[in-house]
Amino acid sequence: MLFRPYADFLRRLRDSFCRKKRTFSQFSGCEQLEDRLLLSINPVQVADIFPGPKDSAPQQFTNLNGTLYFTATDGVHGVELWKSDGTTAGTVQVKDINPGAGNSNPGSLTVVNSSLYFTANDGTSGVELWKSDGTAAGTTLVKDIAAGSISSGPTYLTNVNGTLYFQADDSTTGAELWKSDGTSAGTVMVKEINVGSTGSNPSYITNVNGTLYFAASDDATGEELWKSNGTAAGTVLVKDIFSGTDSYGNANNSNPVNLTNVNGTLYFTAANSASQSELWKSDGTSSGTVLVKDLDAATGSYSPSSLTNVNGTLFFGALDSNGGGEFWKSNGSASGTVRLKDFGGGSYYAVTYLTNVNGTVYFEAGDHAGSEELWKSDGTSGGTDMVKNLYPGAVASYLSDLTNVNGTLYFTADDGVHGPELWKSNGAAAGTVMVKDLVSGSNGSYPSYLINLNGTLFFEASTAAAGDELWHLADSNLAPTDISLSTTSIAENNAANAAIGTLSATDANAGDTFTYSLVTGTGSTDNASFSISGNTLKIVPSANFEAQSSYSILVQVADQGGLKFQKQFTINVTDVNEAPTSLALSATSILEQNVANATVGTLTAVDPDTGNTLTFSLAPGTGSTDNSSFSIVGNSLQIIPVTSFATKNNYAIRVRVTDQGGLSFDKQFTINVTKTNTAPTDISLSSTSVVQHNVANATVGTLSAIDVDTGNTFTFTLVSGIGSTDNSSFSITGNTLKIVPVTDLATQSSYAIRVRVTDQGGLSFEKQFTIGVVSAPQFPAAITLNTQPLAYHVAARKVVAFDGSATLVANNGAALALTGATLKVSGQTAKDTLSIQKLNGLTTKGKNVLSGKTVIATFAGGKKGAALTITFTSAATQTLVQKVLDDIGFKSVDKVTGTRQIQMQIKAGSTSITNLATRQIDVGH
Repeated sequence: MLFRPYADFLRRLRDSFCRKKRTFSQFSGCEQLEDRLLLSINPVQVADIFPGPKDSAPQQFTNLNGTLYFTATDGVHGVELWKSDGTTAGTVQVKDINPGAGNSNPGSLTVVNSSLYFTANDGTSGVELWKSDGTAAGTTLVKDIAAGSISSGPTYLTNVNGTLYFQADDSTTGAELWKSDGTSAGTVMVKEINVGSTGSNPSYITNVNGTLYFAASDDATGEELWKSNGTAAGTVLVKDIFSGTDSYGNANNSNPVNLTNVNGTLYFTAANSASQSELWKSDGTSSGTVLVKDLDAATGSYSPSSLTNVNGTLFFGALDSNGGGEFWKSNGSASGTVRLKDFGGGSYYAVTYLTNVNGTVYFEAGDHAGSEELWKSDGTSGGTDMVKNLYPGAVASYLSDLTNVNGTLYFTADDGVHGPELWKSNGAAAGTVMVKDLVSGSNGSYPSYLINLNGTLFFEASTAAAGDELWHLADSNLAPTDISLSTTSIAENNAANAAIGTLSATDANAGDTFTYSLVTGTGSTDNASFSISGNTLKIVPSANFEAQSSYSILVQVADQGGLKFQKQFTINVTDVNEAPTSLALSATSILEQNVANATVGTLTAVDPDTGNTLTFSLAPGTGSTDNSSFSIVGNSLQIIPVTSFATKNNYAIRVRVTDQGGLSFDKQFTINVTKTNTAPTDISLSSTSVVQHNVANATVGTLSAIDVDTGNTFTFTLVSGIGSTDNSSFSITGNTLKIVPVTDLATQSSYAIRVRVTDQGGLSFEKQFTIGVVSAPQFPAAITLNTQPLAYHVAARKVVAFDGSATLVANNGAALALTGATLKVSGQTAKDTLSIQKLNGLTTKGKNVLSGKTVIATFAGGKKGAALTITFTSAATQTLVQKVLDDIGFKSVDKVTGTRQIQMQIKAGSTSITNLATRQIDVGH
């Protein structure tokens, strides 16, 4: 049974994974570190194909006429075909086969007659056969074998005497054997071995002295050994090694693998039973295809692998019955097939990477302790020894890519300290040394795909500065050729002395150390704003995009040998989104009685970032009491209800402005409702009659206006119009209506006038009035009092002067006419006072006497000996006047004892004076 030894498989998987660390750099186990110079010889980076720390991932190194061909990506054109003469300038892309960023993924690079054949996908024809002479024009599709975008998928490209053989699938016959002379017409199927669409899947195509050997499968014999001379007739089964069928009726497979030419004899591994894999050889005939030796029967060994021709002797590895690795050689005979070393251990540590260096076989093997290390052999058991235990202890050094360059073995290994790095060996332990620690620390640079090109070692390796790139060996110091800055921009509002990025240098001498500095010259305009610490570029001030959006600096790098290189950099300041800083509203008031959803004003905001898109909204929070009464459309603030100044004269809202980055600023506004001026709706006149025989320009009454607008001021005028017949007999002073002539009831009993009231806004209202002339009223003929004196005690401080004893007596029993009457009370000394005591349910407000809320009289005086004068309004009934008479109080201020004679009289104008009624008050202690 054929299988790849499990431990070897796991180790190769680990190598493959960490070689891809440049793509999966987040895995700490494959972290890249900075370069460090250890030894004098220098692996040199040939070119930074994908500039900066990104990976160009060069692979599939192939030598064509002394030029290295390989696949790589520059980050712009995808994975394409490249070539290199070992210089930076000479490392170029051959052709962008799949134009643009697409990958053509060239594979199976094979040299035939000074042409390079390979597989590629141009994005249109699928994966097909291509060839190249090293020029873009000479890099062409050989043939679209599976027409259209379907891939024929050529594999196992092999040069046999100038003709290219390979496996391909034309989408009709399945995968079969093809050949090509480099032309479309000359690219043909050799033979349809397994007729139908399944295909024979030829593999392990190998040239043995001009005859093509390969493994293929047909329905009759299963997968067996075939050969071909390039013709259909000459393409035949060599031997059905594992004949018969399995339990399902399918032909058994011997599964030939590891086909190897040793001096014209084909060696390979095959099985002649369901569970055995042994060493076979063939001379191209069925009879000459024989089992070399049954390793399992003889030694308990099986699964020969890594078959290698060393000066005409076959060397190979095998596994023992416990899965331990073994090292063998063979001269083609059973007796000459001998085991040189049994490593034991049962850990599936296979013998691999067999490499011939001047007749000595070097290989990797694991001993019984479980450590895979470098071994060598001169072809004898005694001469098979470990060269050096690179990773001491039971830990593998993970050797790979063993390559002979001018008699020196180069390889990749991990000594447990430096990580996977490039090593070399002359066969002695002392001469087995690391070439260079390209990446300091335990992770290594992972050199791989080692190739000897005309005596120079080329390989792929990875560093933190350049990523996965093409290298070769050199030992001369060269000046740096470039400077890179990991980041050339910084966001504004940074902290002082903030790091911008890391400086790195491109230098052909790997592992050089570098010193960076700011220097004067072209492009150094803003050097003063920057500093360099180690390889870190820092900006000194806090950058402000609005003030300066870019800086120009000049940086110099010097290697440890003093060689220098300068480069100008532009450091861009990126605009950081900053929150708006203020809000404004074009108007913060609105006239009442507006229409619903009326516009109050336009919102604007200040934002440090020019060109920002701002959105306005009503926001919750302090001052948002009346937000529900408003809406915002775009930047227009609208009030939803119809306002009424009398109901609500201001609103509190909170507005938020938000920029396109989500940053915001809030502000509270008070929206005032402005009272709308409305015309007065009525005029009142306190009196609409005048007593005949009045004096000239006597006052008729006081004019007042009714207006819904509170606080308005009014102007009253006499105007012509309906009802203005007698306007000339009247005048208005302020709000007082006066009658000019002296009236006589016998001559004219009434007058018609028209009055206009105008508010401060110019709105007016007019009204007609009829002023009647009346006869003089009948006033009280007498005031009677109880003549018993009142005792005033100083300690009591006050006394009601008339104590309910004042009585009005009508003339001849007629009804009392009291409107416009004046009550005068006097007789106190200069230090005594007379006042309204607010008894009997009356109150005072200012100089008014009120019954409930109705003004029934006004008063004045009463202090410092002045008479107390009370003038009654039309609302004063006899009962109310009687209450006023009994509400007059006396108070002695200077406390001088003695008798006071308090007199009371009532009159109308200068007429009808009543009798004086006198009351005595005795002031005492």
